Amino acid sequence: MSRAVIAATDVPVWRNRSSKSQYASLARYVHPNTFRYRLRRAAEAGPLDLHDPDARFAAMLELRLAARPTE
Repeated sequence: MSRAVIAATDVPVWRNRSSKSQYASLARYVHPNTFRYRLRRAAEAGPLDLHDPDARFAAMLELRLAARPTE
């Protein structure tokens, strides 16, 4: 799975689960360690600092805007 796909699929799930890997891994049907590995890979894909709340918010906003249907 490419880093961009991981970022587009797993980061929103993680964010919507209050940034809790345990809950997000259940939603994605993977082991929590696998999910945390995917998050690290997504952070390596670009300037995404998962420890910075502002960076997480900006990333979530970008992902949501990118997912909106265009007219």
